[in-house]
Amino acid sequence: MDNPVVEIRDVVRSVTEPLKASTLAANVEKYFTHDATLQHPMVVVSKSPNSREAVKGMYKLLRLQTINQNIEFHAVMFNEDKTQVTIDLTEHMNSRFVYKSKHIALRMLVRLELVQGLDKRWRISRSDLMTFYLFIYLA
Repeated sequence: MDNPVVEIRDVVRSVTEPLKASTLAANVEKYFTHDATLQHPMVVVSKSPNSREAVKGMYKLLRLQTINQNIEFHAVMFNEDKTQVTIDLTEHMNSRFVYKSKHIALRMLVRLELVQGLDKRWRISRSDLMTFYLFIYLA
């Protein structure tokens, strides 16, 4: 990212909303550091020299479980030096496995740590996702 304040919503959408797992993986490659960490309610990826590959795998795994993601942003907050961002959002989706699931809404607080690379572009080095509410609407 050249300007995280302007671009962060599109970046979050780019690693959440695409239908194709290969598109999600390409966007993780683009926006995460090679040693990125991730804490998700279902998965933890620890920092290692190439942990971004595990982050890609996690996003692909989630794509197998859910489809039709759509992010609704409630608030986006940066610290002073723009190295940390906290996002209050709801992820709307459909499950591939919940019988007769019409719609799922997952309220989350997402905390990202950003680092600026030698190329002056900002990337995500840490992603923490905290789930608050899960609503499953049945047909």
